[in-house]
Amino acid sequence: MKKILILLFSLAIFSQSFAQHNIEFKFKIRFQASQYVWTSITVIDSSSFTEGSYYTIPEFTMPEAQAYLQHAYNAIVGATFGIDEGAINNDIRLDITLNGITLDGHYRNPVNDQALFLVLDVDVYDPVDLEDPITEHFWFNTGHAMTFTIPLHEDFISFITSIELTRATLAFAYIANDLFSSNNITTTITASELSFTAEHLSTFGGGGNEIVSVENNNDNEIPTKFTLNQNYPNPFNPTTKIKYSLAKTGFVSINVYNVLGSKVATLVSENMEVGNHEVEFSAVNLPSGIYFYTLVSNNLSITKKMMLIK
Repeated sequence: MKKILILLFSLAIFSQSFAQHNIEFKFKIRFQASQYVWTSITVIDSSSFTEGSYYTIPEFTMPEAQAYLQHAYNAIVGATFGIDEGAINNDIRLDITLNGITLDGHYRNPVNDQALFLVLDVDVYDPVDLEDPITEHFWFNTGHAMTFTIPLHEDFISFITSIELTRATLAFAYIANDLFSSNNITTTITASELSFTAEHLSTFGGGGNEIVSVENNNDNEIPTKFTLNQNYPNPFNPTTKIKYSLAKTGFVSINVYNVLGSKVATLVSENMEVGNHEVEFSAVNLPSGIYFYTLVSNNLSITKKMMLIK
């Protein structure tokens, strides 16, 4: 009988460890109501999705007094927000806010005067029943991320045009400590979509690609995690840069593979010290297509995908 109980308990733990965790969330807009007053509108009071799936931002009609918010909101209608399966260890709750839309219907930039097409705050309650959000960044499990994707529809193009941005020069970055940072966040632009993947949750900004060059690299900080960033730019032609962090000294290899699994390049193959590193990949002799790059060190491995377009 004791063995049966132990077996049942083990099966329960095993099943729970592989269960998809739930993400509850609220979605609101924080905006300027008058010269000195800021307030908010709740768009989604309560909803949820599971890791490995995504939520699509719905259409929403602003109250007549806040019609000036409609243009900015319509720009992200149809956008999806998802978290990788395996990225979190338990159920969590999010407060998601489109933050800082001013009386002219544009986003207030908390860093400088550059035009932004998105400011997205994400407060995380971990565990889900926590009364107050956590005060630090919420990091996903190694090798996992969240993805936010905006369709390049007419309303989005109209909005970025109104703030004098162009589709080809858009980018995302974290906003923290009055700085932009593109560490651990990657922008991808295709013919039909603009998206970013991020390795932790906090505050995100979308603007011209100048916000990436203003980043706070924190290159002098000693990393505490083994990480591999998404290459930038992506898609690329013909060169791109790959950043990675090593929490332990050891032998490091970074190889690039095509979709058939054949190795097409070795970028790193040597002993390396703890720290933040960067390597450039040139695909000048390779055809357009999807490639994979893998970082291996100290029995750990991370693989990410990139796209070459010539």
